[in-house]
Amino acid sequence: VGMPREETACVGMSVTGWCLRSTVGPLCIPLTAGVTTIVGRGLAGLDDKRISRQHASLSASTSTEAFMLESLGSNPVVLVRAAGDEPGMPIILRRGEPAAEMRRLDRLFLLAGTHEFRLDGPEGEAAAGRDDTSATHSVKRPPPDAEEQPLQQRRAVAGGRDGGGGEGHEGGGSLACGSSGAEGADGANGDGDDADDWGGRDLPLLVQPPKPGGFSGMEVLQRLAMSPEAQPAENIFLLTRDFVVGYDLYPKARVHLLILPRTRLDGPADLTASHLPLLRSMQRLARHLAASLRARTPGLPPFLCGFHAAPSLRQLHLHLLSSDLDSDALKNKKHFNSFATSFLLHPASVAAQIESSGKVLSRGHAAEEAALKQDMRCPVTGAPLKNMPAVKAHVARREYAEGVRALAGDADIIERWPGHNRANDVRAR
Repeated sequence: VGMPREETACVGMSVTGWCLRSTVGPLCIPLTAGVTTIVGRGLAGLDDKRISRQHASLSASTSTEAFMLESLGSNPVVLVRAAGDEPGMPIILRRGEPAAEMRRLDRLFLLAGTHEFRLDGPEGEAAAGRDDTSATHSVKRPPPDAEEQPLQQRRAVAGGRDGGGGEGHEGGGSLACGSSGAEGADGANGDGDDADDWGGRDLPLLVQPPKPGGFSGMEVLQRLAMSPEAQPAENIFLLTRDFVVGYDLYPKARVHLLILPRTRLDGPADLTASHLPLLRSMQRLARHLAASLRARTPGLPPFLCGFHAAPSLRQLHLHLLSSDLDSDALKNKKHFNSFATSFLLHPASVAAQIESSGKVLSRGHAAEEAALKQDMRCPVTGAPLKNMPAVKAHVARREYAEGVRALAGDADIIERWPGHNRANDVRAR
């Protein structure tokens, strides 16, 4: 049962003191015990056609300090916790899925990264945590006229539709680049280039798109890099002048992004000395993303980043993924070894190889693929892992998490797994 629109769209608290308040405008939707409140297109200021007329509902929970949030529209809503085990981590709710509890100061995005509301409770009870909460969520919000901006500018804010596309492969990743733990405007170490255009920009919410319906072809990343404006917006996390940061649609960790240069390069084998500035810029962007994401998401482990030694798709792409390796898409030995061995090429190592040899060292495609079939071992301790259930159990243990953090030290990205020396691997061939 929805509240009458003229009552729902009024500015002010309900008699119970609860209100779903817009963070970018005057709209405040009063919430009343015993009444299910419908939120959707047609309320004052909500004219985005991606929002359904019945987009979400809130009803009183059994708890006196919470409401049950349910997604009703064709596009998902995003709930961001203000407190709890994983504050700052988005929860994606789609139509037909169970309702989620929304508590005081939690944030609701009617579309990914935009149309943001905060659940306000009775004054005095909610005020104490309000300042801390706003600092926890560094979310880029579109200006009021965002719908009139060029598509390229809007994509730097966030996607918003439910759909597929993206990398579309089941392969793994590559190794890690070093980083400082401090978040900086132009790279976490403060070693950024003045030409970097991502410094100081708030990042959008991480909202993992659903898997595509099928394989999208060997050129899917090439299309994403060269024509991002023609690709599904939800597959793009961030768009800069020189790079597209997309989601890996088969993520091998809680967070798995792909950094693609907006220039035609099939893979690491195409890199020459002329590409060294590009490589260093990709590494700076990876550092910036890792530092920013960890700063706003307590508990997120250090990242890995690197190139596949034998990429499965055309278009150079740098994997940036959290080292938890916690994903249903991590299914087999090839997936695991592509992140836990020297198959993962650190961008700094790639740059060093080009500087010394004029090219990226390779054992050959067949040999690289064969290396993915070797026995699985913990990348931190070298302990053997018999099968995928053993892998899943191992990476979920506290000892693995502590080992990863010890390797990273104060950095946000692990420099390299112990014992992995790419040059020695190649010379031993």
